[in-house]
Amino acid sequence: GHKPLNWQQLESLLLSLCGSFDRTYILIHVLEEVSIIHERKMLLSTIRALRKVSVRVFITSRPNLEDMKMQFSEVPQVEIVATEENISRHLREEIAGNSLFMKRISSSPELEKKVVGTITAQASGM
Repeated sequence: GHKPLNWQQLESLLLSLCGSFDRTYILIHVLEEVSIIHERKMLLSTIRALRKVSVRVFITSRPNLEDMKMQFSEVPQVEIVATEENISRHLREEIAGNSLFMKRISSSPELEKKVVGTITAQASGM
């Protein structure tokens, strides 16, 4: 019979919990998938507040959203870009592990080469 907490209550609870430890680590993966700008703005505000209570925040995201670029312009960033070799190797491993796909391409080795080549060329380091 309890009402769900609103964003301010959740933030306050999180800050309180994190403040009770000497050091806290939080991982936020694919931040750009918070697609509703209002929700992402609230989350970015909470991340700013967390930095004041000895919280270490690690965020993964594609660098394509302007609000995130501005928010994190002064913090250390590491850009990770896959090489064509990484992408090609990953695709070949995925293909080898998929028996249905392997069955379909077994009669045409050139098809696997074409699939891997096309995807690798279009991936642009993602």
